[in-house]
Amino acid sequence: MSQTVALRPAPNGRPWLAVSLGLDFTQTLKAGLCPLLLGGAIKAAIATAPLSSAWHLASRIGR
Repeated sequence: MSQTVALRPAPNGRPWLAVSLGLDFTQTLKAGLCPLLLGGAIKAAIATAPLSSAWHLASRIGR
C-alpha cells in the first residue's frame, strides 16, 4: 500500500508570526525583528575585523 505525502512550504516570516500569535504590528516587530538585529550586528562585526586586517596587511605588503 503506497502513501502519498503532500509537501508544502512551512509557513514562516513575520506575517505568520503575527497571525499565529495574534500580535499587532509593534509586538510582531519586537518579537520577530529586533532579536535578529543584534545577531546581524554581531555577525557584521565578526566579518569586518578580518577583512579590515587583510586590507591593512595588503597595503603594507604592497609598499
